[in-house]
Amino acid sequence: MQAFKYPQLWWLKFVVGSLCLFLDYQSKEWARSSLPSFGTAPCTIPVLDHIIRFALVTNTGAAFSLGRGHGVIMAVVASLITLILIVWVLKEEQTASGRSPLIGIGAGFLIGGALGNLLDRVLRQRVTDFIDFSFFQFPVFNVADICIDIGIGLIIISALTAKNIADKEKEPAKKDEKIEESERS
Repeated sequence: MQAFKYPQLWWLKFVVGSLCLFLDYQSKEWARSSLPSFGTAPCTIPVLDHIIRFALVTNTGAAFSLGRGHGVIMAVVASLITLILIVWVLKEEQTASGRSPLIGIGAGFLIGGALGNLLDRVLRQRVTDFIDFSFFQFPVFNVADICIDIGIGLIIISALTAKNIADKEKEPAKKDEKIEESERS
């Protein structure tokens, strides 16, 4: 039994990535122009009562403020990681022929988010964050961070389903080998 093969959807990751980059850029522009900032203690604006609020903050570090205060170094590291991601996606495209389109969609989310935060680092030497959970303590984040998380999740799901499909394709071959061995005996 052969698994269903998907057509080449190489363009999908570029569309998804571009959409993520656009939404991230526009949302950060809106946050910078519309949300008040009061130094280290941002003013919060409730969006969904007791769930989400907007609070404009900037981050010169990486995720969860790691590397804070080293904007240039973080921009270089982010550039290298983004370049590695792009190379990985291009290589994966060559070897993933027939795989689920989830890997391409996930790669688009991942690269679009990474480019969104990289653009912020290059233009402003910091990343603009503004989405904050009201109901528990969690670092403030942005649309690019959401895209990166969605991309990672889709790539993991794609990898797990591809492994399951490959395992199922091997089972009939093993059964056929056992039948052939028993017939020879």
